[in-house]
This record gives sequence, structure tokens and C-alpha cells, in this order.
Amino acid sequence: MGEMVASALAQEGVSRLSSYISTKLDDRASRAHTVARLEMALSRLEFVLEWSRKQPITYVSLIRRWNKFRCAYHEGVYLLNKHKLPALEGHEETDSVGEFVADVESACPLRRDTFFPYPFVRQLLQGKYLSYNKVKGRQKHHFIVSPVILEGRGVEALLWYEYFDPERLDKSLCLGLVLRLSESTDIVGAAIDCLRSSASLLNLPAQDAVMGELTQVPNLQDITDSYASPWVFDFEDCYPCFSKCSRPDPLCCQRNGHELSHIFQEQTIFFNSSCYVTARDYNLPSASNEAGTNVITDPSYLQLQVIFHPHKSSYNNYVNEAMGESKIEEQPFGSIQQTVDMIRSRSIDYLIRQLEVIEYYWVSWCSRHGYANFTVRKPSMGTAGVPKASGRYNTRSAAAKRKR
Repeated sequence: MGEMVASALAQEGVSRLSSYISTKLDDRASRAHTVARLEMALSRLEFVLEWSRKQPITYVSLIRRWNKFRCAYHEGVYLLNKHKLPALEGHEETDSVGEFVADVESACPLRRDTFFPYPFVRQLLQGKYLSYNKVKGRQKHHFIVSPVILEGRGVEALLWYEYFDPERLDKSLCLGLVLRLSESTDIVGAAIDCLRSSASLLNLPAQDAVMGELTQVPNLQDITDSYASPWVFDFEDCYPCFSKCSRPDPLCCQRNGHELSHIFQEQTIFFNSSCYVTARDYNLPSASNEAGTNVITDPSYLQLQVIFHPHKSSYNNYVNEAMGESKIEEQPFGSIQQTVDMIRSRSIDYLIRQLEVIEYYWVSWCSRHGYANFTVRKPSMGTAGVPKASGRYNTRSAAAKRKR
């Protein structure tokens, strides 16, 4: 209720702002006095916006208020240009900037004795990067968590996790997660929740082996934290564009969600994972006969990659499909569950049953609010056989390389 009242007052203030400016501009006698007040007010508002964009804001209500101030500032600049004045008074918005600064300072979890119930959160809010890197023979185990403070979006965290064991493909996993961070965020728990949600959507068997390794992340020894970025590329320059594309409105779905936002937690911005499943254990309807008996006996592993942007916007609703390097074809749009059912019914036929060699099959589901991509592929020859086969973990989700 309090947030609704604050929002209404801010909107009313913006409306009064335009009326106030128009009235004062018509009154030549008070023009000089008005301009002086406008210069001071806009300067205060600009300072608050510049100062607060660098603060680890974790409350949605404060992010919403920050955006209200930004809208008032931009409207003010527009009116200044329109009337060719050097500055603009934020009126009621500028009168409350001091209160906003005090609220941001008091809400900052690093300025008070805050208890963080989950690992890694304190270091991330301090601006530190967390990383773990271990290679033993052909086994690989990597873990990176990066924080980013974005104006109008609060603090976001990017988690990248990879575990690969050519002797145990059933335990191998590559995972990426981006979410809005607060002091009560369980980052590893959120990753596990996303993994479970996607597995449930795809009707996959329980992935206890994969999740078992992931749950041990907080207990890993030799996790390092540093203010120096572990990414090779200029992460902080590239990331804002990615984040805004993945979730144009950082405060959407607070009350009324959409299809994918009902599957994933509201703070989830992006999730992808890549793992291995056998055709025999894929549990597909097309793999069973009329009696319900599984007729697929091929023990080969398939590599399954899923990508979800629960809040990404598209100009239209559509579904695209492709088999290997063949032409992309558009399919009738349906719910995400209908699309998954189509994937489950076709992937075995295309990749296992057909004599023609097809390396992968993918489907993109695009809606006006939400995006998903599914790729089922035959791994390289080294990993296509039984778990003891040697091979290389090859996935497009491993887009970032660590510094050596």
C-alpha cells in the first residue's frame, strides 16, 4: 500500500511540475528567481541520481523510486530544452531527494549490522568476484560469481558453473544464472531451483547426480574473492546491454506474472544449462510403445541445452525449429508446455531413429514476454558412447574464459 501511495504522489508531482513551469515562464517578473531555483533543484536531483546509481540497492521499492526520480529528471531536461532555460526545478520530487538519500543509506546492507543467511552474498554486495578453478586430469570444476550494480536495476549477480567428468557424464553440468540480488538471496539454491524447474518442464528424470555436485559449491575449499574481474573480456561494458535485453523492465511481474515467470522465481533474469541424458532414460512418449514399454535401447548420451529469458520481450509470438544445418522453419505457436511436448516427440526420431545423420535439433519459443531455446545434440564422438568414453565438453553456454 505504501509503495502505491508513493507512486501516486510521484506521478502527481510530475504533473504539477509541467503546470508549475508553464505558469512561471509566463510570469516575466519572477523569471530570474524561478531560473535560480530551477538550477539548484536540478543540480540536487542530478547529484542524487549519480550518487545512488553506485549504491548496492537491494530493495525493489527503492529501485522503483529511483526510476521515478530519473523520469522526473528527464522530463525536466525536456522542458528546459523546450523553453530554452538553463535548468529545471524537480518541484515535489526534488523536495524528497534528501529523504531518498537517507532511505538508501539506511537500507544499505553494508552500512548496518546485517545478517546474511546464505553464502557469498556479503562479498558480492561488497563488489567482490568469487571464483574457483580446479582441473584434475580430464575432470574440470569451475565456478564464478560476479556482481554488477546497474542504475535503476539494483544489484545483479551472474553465476557460471561447470563440472565435467568424462567418466561420469551423468554428473557433468554447465550452468549459467543471472538474477537480482538481495541480502536474503540463496544463489546456489536459486540455481538448483531453476535446474529442477527446467527438468520438470522437460519431464526429465531426477537429476540427483548433477544437483549433488552443485549443492557442494558453498563447501568448496580454495574459493577466492577479489575486486579484480576474473573475466577475459570487458565484462562490465558488455553486461548492461545483455541485462536490459533480457529484462527490459526490471520491475515487471511483481504482481501479475507471465508464463515463464510462473516457472522461475521473479528475480530470475536468465538461466541456461547443458547436461547429458541417455536416449533410453530420456523418458519420452515417442520412446514407448502402446503398452508403455520403453523401446529405445540405445545407451548413447545426448547433450541437452536449455536457455530461458523469463522476461525478454519479442515483437510477436512464434516458434522456430531446425534440424542440424537445415532451413529454419516456423511452427504454430503454443504454450511452453506444448512446445516442450513437440521437442520430446521429435528429438528421438530425428537424432536416433532416422538413418540420415543429424547432429542436433533445436527449437526457439518466443513470446511477447518470455523466451526459451532448446537444443538436443549428439555429442562429439568422444562422448557419444557409454560414460567411460573420453571426450571434450563442448557447449555454447561456456561463453566466458577464465584468466590464466
